[in-house]
Amino acid sequence: MSEEDDVRSKLLAAGWKQGTCIDAQEALQKIPDIHEYHKNILKSTNGCLLIVTLYDCAVINGSFEKEPLLSYVIASPIDSINPNNILSKNSRTLHFNLGIGDTERYFEVNAGSFGVICRKALLTLLPLANITFDEKTKRAFLKWIQRRITQATFPDNFDRRLNKNKRSKLFDKYDDKNVTGVYLRLSPRHAELPESEVYDASIIVAVSDSEARKFMKENEAALLMQLDSFFNSLTGINLIEKQIFAEGQLTLSLLRDYDLWSPEYNSFKSNPEGIPPVDLDG
Repeated sequence: MSEEDDVRSKLLAAGWKQGTCIDAQEALQKIPDIHEYHKNILKSTNGCLLIVTLYDCAVINGSFEKEPLLSYVIASPIDSINPNNILSKNSRTLHFNLGIGDTERYFEVNAGSFGVICRKALLTLLPLANITFDEKTKRAFLKWIQRRITQATFPDNFDRRLNKNKRSKLFDKYDDKNVTGVYLRLSPRHAELPESEVYDASIIVAVSDSEARKFMKENEAALLMQLDSFFNSLTGINLIEKQIFAEGQLTLSLLRDYDLWSPEYNSFKSNPEGIPPVDLDG
């Protein structure tokens, strides 16, 4: 057996994979390169976990030269879950639950939770065996992490032209069980235009398939008028197209030039059971 095969076998046998957890005290004792910021969190907060976020094949790769580093997040225990911090609704904070033994406990990860260590440290550790990370929770957790890297941003000079007060109320009358996502196509897409030039904007509103027929009948005309009213009140932004689709009608081709308009930009009614946008669905 080669050295790489031996390393891979040891890591695989130990049970290391994406989503496995490391005890905070074990981490402090056996991982020398944890950042001081994270060391302080682990020392000052009881019950923290390090959750491995690197994908499975890289976690157990036999070569520490090819895959030298291991990414993780620190999960800190909390007393209860805030509905506004679940399912990727908040890009800076995520609340979720884990099964620990026979009990369910609540945790938070946030913008300061991300860290990287040398992957070789896994050879001196064992993952916590009593943690239950169900697949639905894990998918939502990984989608939130993905958004930290891939969330669309728009030019500052576009954002400045939006009326924040009106924008925050744009979808306020709709529940996020029906309006599940808003997608924006901006032209030019990334340029910072001077005040004398105009951005062209196109909007697609996604509606849950189960609610689509009722929504189209009761709300389609009003929402389209509301979008017109909102953009007509702005200076330097021209709404050239607005469409409402059931999620089942959305295709990659339709959304190719569109970016998800972050849920932070809208204010659907707070609903912990609401459906997240299509690409965030856990």
